[in-house]
Formats: sequence, structure tokens, C-alpha cells
Amino acid sequence: MNFTLKYPNKQFTQLVKLLFHGSKNVTSEQIYQSDEGLDSRFSASGYYGQGIYFADNAKYSHDYAKQIDPANKTFEMFLVFVIVGNAVKLPQHDQSLRLPPLLPGEQINRYDAVMNGNGDHTIIYSNTRQYPAFLITY
Repeated sequence: MNFTLKYPNKQFTQLVKLLFHGSKNVTSEQIYQSDEGLDSRFSASGYYGQGIYFADNAKYSHDYAKQIDPANKTFEMFLVFVIVGNAVKLPQHDQSLRLPPLLPGEQINRYDAVMNGNGDHTIIYSNTRQYPAFLITY
């Protein structure tokens, strides 16, 4: 889907964000070598259901980062291009989500992503809306 055509009044920077993601239970090779990248089918359910969670702040994602060398305290996390499209900010948790909520007055069309109440975490529910760009080792 071409989001610039779907949302002609939004700037590209409103549709796509560069966000952090920690994957402590999956190796970076599994993500990079997979056709799916980060795969929501393997996601644990969180405050906003079973989706792929991203943060604006690397410090938050560090808690979910994979430790690759305990002796040197070395970790890795991803910096990911995420197509957020038309995201809805949900002030309350909804652990039952498997898809973004329906648009107001709609029975078929949905938001493209969910943001937490603070707006600093983005959750997507489709594997096709994220593109791991960089593996950060620190």
C-alpha cells in the first residue's frame, strides 16, 4: 500500500518513523535472514496486545535488547523504519488487540498503528509495516 497516496495531506515524516526495537529472545540473524523481518506471530502480548513494539527512546528499548556478550556487557537492538500511517493514541491499555482499532464510524477500515498514551511507543500488527535498518551493538 502506498501511504503517500492514501494520506496526501501528510508529510513523509508523519507516515514513517525511525524507532528502536529490542528483541532479547530472537537473534539478529533470525530477523535479518527472515522474509518477515520482525514477526508479530512471535511477539508476546503486551499492554496493547500482540504486536511489534517500538520506542522513540533507545533507553526504553534497552530493557528488551539482547545481551550478546555478558562478560563485556554488550547488547544489540534494532533501529527500524516503521510505517505508522494514521496512528491512534490509546490512553488506556488493551491487551486484547491483534489489529489496530477500527476508524470511528467504520466497520472495516482500521487505523494503521497504535501509540501509547504518552505517544512515545508505537505498536504495529503487520509484518509489512517495518523494515529493520540498522543493528546497533553497544
